[in-house]
Amino acid sequence: SKNESLFLEIPTSRPDLILPQDLTEEIGRLYGFGKIPPRIPRVLAVPPKRNDNVFWKEISKNALKEFGFSEVYNYSFVSEKLTEILSLNKKKIIELENPISSEYKYLRPSLIPNLIKNFKENLKYFSDIQIFELGKIYKKEEALEKTALTGLISVSRKEKEDFYLAKGIVDLLLARLGISKAWYDEVRATPEESAIFIWNSKRGAEIKVWDVEIGFLGEISS
Repeated sequence: SKNESLFLEIPTSRPDLILPQDLTEEIGRLYGFGKIPPRIPRVLAVPPKRNDNVFWKEISKNALKEFGFSEVYNYSFVSEKLTEILSLNKKKIIELENPISSEYKYLRPSLIPNLIKNFKENLKYFSDIQIFELGKIYKKEEALEKTALTGLISVSRKEKEDFYLAKGIVDLLLARLGISKAWYDEVRATPEESAIFIWNSKRGAEIKVWDVEIGFLGEISS
């Protein structure tokens, strides 16, 4: 009857039987799965709640891939050498207490340093490069992590066209995300968490929605 209980002891020779489901499966195997009549589960098939974080990430990734970009994946660290080359402010980045090597000494405050490294490595084999990364960055002052999206392009055209090509891609991406109030502020535009000297001061703009900066668009000095 329904009120009866069955107490079972698992032998030491069967350490794989841990969960109640493991025991149920074992009983079904002994009895014979073919003897068990199929029944529709007495639950409603309700779709899972949408994860907005994953949803908007996938839209961004798919859009950039449609625009001809390749996605890259980097470790969430920057090396001692890279911080010195790009003159990153070490007071603003998080240093690991016990890094396994100098290549993984700091948590990345921006996706830009590793993307530049990817660009340099790929330039040996390709003349046209369009890459992006969507990942975590880490802020020492804010003591938190947040998700950032960064792309880098280099095409075999006139230099003046690169900047406007990048601007057009940003416009298309914002449109895909349903952001219609974006504009470009070129007055004293400064990139976030990256050395200012690597940028062309005459070709850069902050991307804003209303008065809130959501990104930076710039040309890297050669």
